[in-house]
Amino acid sequence: MGHQSACCGLTRLSRPAVGRRKNVVIFWNPNSKVLDLEGRTGFKHHHTKEICKMLLLKFLSLRRTDTKELPKKIDRLMNLETLDIRETDVVELPKTICQLERLVNIIGGNKKTRMALKLSREMSKKKKMKALRILSGIEIVGESVDFHHLTELRKLAIYKLKTMGGGASFEELSSSIEYLGGYSLHTLIIVDESSEFLKSLDALSTLPKFLTAVELSGKMVKFPGWINQLNALSKLTLLVIALQKDNLENLSKLEALFSLTFSFRAKKLDP
Repeated sequence: MGHQSACCGLTRLSRPAVGRRKNVVIFWNPNSKVLDLEGRTGFKHHHTKEICKMLLLKFLSLRRTDTKELPKKIDRLMNLETLDIRETDVVELPKTICQLERLVNIIGGNKKTRMALKLSREMSKKKKMKALRILSGIEIVGESVDFHHLTELRKLAIYKLKTMGGGASFEELSSSIEYLGGYSLHTLIIVDESSEFLKSLDALSTLPKFLTAVELSGKMVKFPGWINQLNALSKLTLLVIALQKDNLENLSKLEALFSLTFSFRAKKLDP
């Protein structure tokens, strides 16, 4: 079984010897600012509750653990800046997370399986979490989502758009992307296998001029016309279906483009 190591406020589970089971070792140093439990197994609900007693915590990684949910008491971690719950079974954030005004990075979901993280409605309704710079691996469900207040956001990665149905829902989200594109948004990733949202992006009236990385995957034959005007764009990922002569000619105008990737559409993963 792994053992605890602590130095300068850093708390981490060392990796067990090869062949041994990666069980969680119960240890809680209330003065730790960093807790990295990536790859640990054997998580119980009371373990995450105990983590919420580490009031000085700034960095928490539960990536690739078997954590299933976050407790409501996570709002006690008022100093938390980074929350990494990628490749876990956590599919929804508690409402109380909106109280964490210092939170800068929320990283969730699983890009390979397209499992995504549902956000609390409170974040949009009450204009919370304005310090966010990375919001990655999220799911947009049904209703409109307003991100206009997240003007510090540098990366937005949407892994799933579900039953939005067009209309006001599309307009609110595309308006948010357009607005944030005039501030700090540098990376935009949208995976849309079930709605027509990607097509609506072509109607943006203002160029998201600061984008340096774009990935669009879903129902799209022609990419948005504004892409070939992104002078800072260095990385672009599109579906292979967009590999057409006209598209390539337009992309050839992007002087800063360093990486161009065409991917195959993933099989439908929803039940």
